[in-house]
Amino acid sequence: MTSVQRITTYAISVIVGLSLLLVTGLTFLVGPMAEDLDLSDASVELALIIPSIAALLVVFIAGRAGDRFGERRTIVIAGTVFTIGAVILASASSQNAINVGLALCGAGAVVIQVVALSLLQRTAPEGPAHVSAFTTFGMVFPIAFLVFPVMTSYFLGIANWRWIPGAWAIAGVAVVVLALLLLEGSQARSVTGEWLTPILGGMALASGSRFLNELGIDYKNPRALLITLIVFAIAAAACIILMRRVKSPGLSLRPLTGVMMRPLMIGVLLVALIQILTYVSIAMEYFYEITPLEASIAIAPAQLGAVLGAKIVAGRSIRRWGVARSGRGLLLITGLV
Repeated sequence: MTSVQRITTYAISVIVGLSLLLVTGLTFLVGPMAEDLDLSDASVELALIIPSIAALLVVFIAGRAGDRFGERRTIVIAGTVFTIGAVILASASSQNAINVGLALCGAGAVVIQVVALSLLQRTAPEGPAHVSAFTTFGMVFPIAFLVFPVMTSYFLGIANWRWIPGAWAIAGVAVVVLALLLLEGSQARSVTGEWLTPILGGMALASGSRFLNELGIDYKNPRALLITLIVFAIAAAACIILMRRVKSPGLSLRPLTGVMMRPLMIGVLLVALIQILTYVSIAMEYFYEITPLEASIAIAPAQLGAVLGAKIVAGRSIRRWGVARSGRGLLLITGLV
């Protein structure tokens, strides 16, 4: 890699890593937060899914924003949104404030991750630099899930829960500073397509996920089920109609028809399943009656193995056998394990 590619790769990795503070720490945070603010079980359930719903709502818009306004500017804006959300959460005294803070954090984090990945692809588009950049980036998620849960659990044992979102706010400021100092500014590109289909697609994805979540809750709310189902149906239908009638829609499903998309989605699904180790740690707390810190340490070897696999195993296998063969082989090994 050139020095510019190396600096950009490291900056993107750190920026994305900081954006993962929310997803790696929220499951440990909700307990002390609910106890302090006397939240109901339903409120805790909602707090856990609010960031994901907000992320799904803006995930399709994120890519277009990066193309339209430039990656660095979009990351700066998203980092600012993440910081504001963390400040609101740190000072929250009601359920509504918690929901707003978590929603802003979730939306800001996913925009950072989507746009940063796009910038990394543009920085190292092919060749050895591409492999090196993406194997380095691949270490970010397991390192975050290795370090941040342990840190969050430790600090919750010695400090008030509000210090955790306070630390997230500092991380948001760091994202903005790193983006301004280390990422090259890019010109806003003139992109074709409208914005309505990505917005409707995000609404359909978020409301559909919310509907499925409501179905899985024991104390189902018929009104919430009906509202989310209606929103999903209207948003999905409107999105499909516009995608067929608009000459250049802003949202396209053509990439999903690619030859490699099916195995890629299987791989993403497996990685997502592996990351539920955070929830496994919570189950361990109750089953073995251990502290959150002990539970997070117990799952640390899995994340450490993922760090080594991302940089050493994946990097060497891709250089030797190529992406397709390496992907199939590593997925097979993962399944056997």
